[in-house]
Amino acid sequence: MKKISGRKIVVIGPNGSGKTTVAKKLSQKLNIPHIELDNIYWKPNWGESSKEEFRRKVDDLTGRDEWIVDGNYARSQDLTYSEQIQ
Repeated sequence: MKKISGRKIVVIGPNGSGKTTVAKKLSQKLNIPHIELDNIYWKPNWGESSKEEFRRKVDDLTGRDEWIVDGNYARSQDLTYSEQIQ
């Protein structure tokens, strides 16, 4: 199990519920980087990232000590939810 060394927050909810708005406000208030999964997944003209490409980007960004992620993609939940506190 990984030990959590910083602040890590995941904001989830249904489409249009305000996840990004909440995450951006938290990011500004707490001075923690904001990661918007939709911006990582979707390419120009609504092209989709491959599973491998998306996971690689999410893994790189969530490897930091502090972050706020908004979104709930099943293909990346193990990267954003799986950390355990020891």
